[in-house]
Amino acid sequence: MTNQTENKPNQLLVNILSTRRADQSAGDTNFRLWLHATLQSMKANIQILSRGNIYVTVGKSKTLFSCHIDTCHSVAESTGQMQQIEYDPHLEHIFLAKGTNSNCLGADDGAGIYIMLKMIQHNIPGGYMFHTGEERGGLGAKEVLKNHSDILKQYDRAIAFDRPNTDEVIVSQGGMACASVIAGNALAEMLNKHNLTYVVSHKGVFTDTKVYAHIIPECFNLGVGYSFQHTPDETLDYGHLSNLLEACLLIDWESIPTTRKPIQAPPTVPKQPVFTGSNKSYFTKPKTPIVFPDDDYADYVIESDYEELFEMTLEELETYAETSPYSAASQMAKLVTQVMSQKAEIKQLQKILGFI
Repeated sequence: MTNQTENKPNQLLVNILSTRRADQSAGDTNFRLWLHATLQSMKANIQILSRGNIYVTVGKSKTLFSCHIDTCHSVAESTGQMQQIEYDPHLEHIFLAKGTNSNCLGADDGAGIYIMLKMIQHNIPGGYMFHTGEERGGLGAKEVLKNHSDILKQYDRAIAFDRPNTDEVIVSQGGMACASVIAGNALAEMLNKHNLTYVVSHKGVFTDTKVYAHIIPECFNLGVGYSFQHTPDETLDYGHLSNLLEACLLIDWESIPTTRKPIQAPPTVPKQPVFTGSNKSYFTKPKTPIVFPDDDYADYVIESDYEELFEMTLEELETYAETSPYSAASQMAKLVTQVMSQKAEIKQLQKILGFI
C-alpha cells in the first residue's frame, strides 16, 4: 500500500458513494447539480452536452477520460435520500452499511467519478466526460456521438474508469477490438510502475468508450476496484483505488502509442453454420467466408470464451447483445451447435449401449 489510504476514505468519495443515482431519477438530478457545483469550485472549464453529459477540459491533451454518473439503484429508491456506507480499514474495502435498503453501493461508477474529479483537481491535462445513462446501454455516450462528434475527433485515446476488479486494461468490449494490444501493453506498463498489476484483457463487456471506438483510435477501460456490482454485496477496494489514483496523477498519458485505426462500420457477417443432425458432420459450411473490407477489420470480432459469458449478469448479456449483435449472434450459434452436437453424441452412445 501507498500512503494514500487512511483510517477512513476520502470525504469526496464518501459523498459520491452516499448517493443513489438511477438514471433520470431525482437522486440523479440532485447529484448532477452537486457535481456541477463541485467542478465550478475547482474552476473547471465545463460544458453541459446533450442528455446532461458533463464535459470538462483541462489544458491541451489528446486523451479523453470517461466515467458515468448513473448507477443501478432503482428509480424508486433514488429520491435524493443518502445511503449509509461503511469502511473496513484492515481490508481497505468500502461497502453498504448493514441494514441499508439499497440494491447496490454505486462504486460502479462512483469510483470513476472520484478518480476523474481528483485528476481535474490536480490539473491533469485531458478531456473529462461524465456520462449519463451508461447503465441503460450507453444512452449518454450515444448522444455525444450523435451531436458532438467534433469533440471526440480531437482525441487519440479514450480511457474509461469503469471496470470491476483491479488488474485489467480492457482493449476489447463485447467481442470488438476497441484498442490495440500495443497501446494496452504500454498503458499497463506505465501503471505497473506504481505498485499495480495490470494486464491487457479482451474480456470487456461494455462501457461508454466502446461507443467512441469508430472515431477515437484507442479506447480502453481500466479496473478500478469494485466487485459484485449491481448487487447489495458490491464492495470497493479503496486501497487499489488510491494506488490507481496516485498512478493517474503521475503517468504521461500523451506517451501512450496510437496504432489502431478507428473502424467506421461493422463488417458483414454471413449466417453461421447450422447443425445437420448427423454424427459425422455437425456443420454445414457457410456459402461465403467472412470478408473484411480491409486489414482494419481484422480484429473487429474477438472470440470470447464461454466462461466470460457465464460470468455475465442478465443485464450485461442484454447489453452485450444490443451493442455487439454480430459477436453475440456468433456465440449463440456456436453454443446451440455445441448443445445439439452433444445431444447427438449422447443419443449415439445410448444406441451403442442399448438404452434405446
